[in-house]
Amino acid sequence: MFQLHPTEKLRTHLGIAKAAVLAGPPLQRDPQPNGVDALLAWYGNVFTVEEGTCFLTTNAASLYSVVFPAIGIRSDRDYLHRLRLALEESLSGDGLAVLFDEIIGPGLDKVVFAKTASKPVLGSMKQMALECQVTSTINGIPVSRFGPQINGCLYNLIRPDTPREALERIWTGCRLAKRR
Repeated sequence: MFQLHPTEKLRTHLGIAKAAVLAGPPLQRDPQPNGVDALLAWYGNVFTVEEGTCFLTTNAASLYSVVFPAIGIRSDRDYLHRLRLALEESLSGDGLAVLFDEIIGPGLDKVVFAKTASKPVLGSMKQMALECQVTSTINGIPVSRFGPQINGCLYNLIRPDTPREALERIWTGCRLAKRR
């Protein structure tokens, strides 16, 4: 089961009723670093660049992110469809297609919305959105390049790896645990 923690701004943009968001503590509030739950807990936000409105969706455990334009997306159903496509493309491009095929893709078949619970994740996402806004304005980088740029940066000095490396490390941990 895929758990999406939408910010208030995203929830409002997509028209998700407050009642649809789990009020209690999230099911996967503190994902285990090597657990499948860590691969299925994501945060969603919306921000604006010169090209228009964009969505930023970030894995809570690794900070691996996808960014895509909000054009034509008016509901949670539209958002989840585009998210599926963006994750599949991004993970395949990063050599992690099997992760999408075995865990994330099937997880997206059942999605629950939960309150945002991690201030560090939200803070990192705010920084990512700011970086996207600056690189869009100053360097003219298109929205399609934001994800690869974000996933190649260091956001965690305690465990110095990029979001792409962190996601791969968690995925490897899941596969090793499965073999035992």
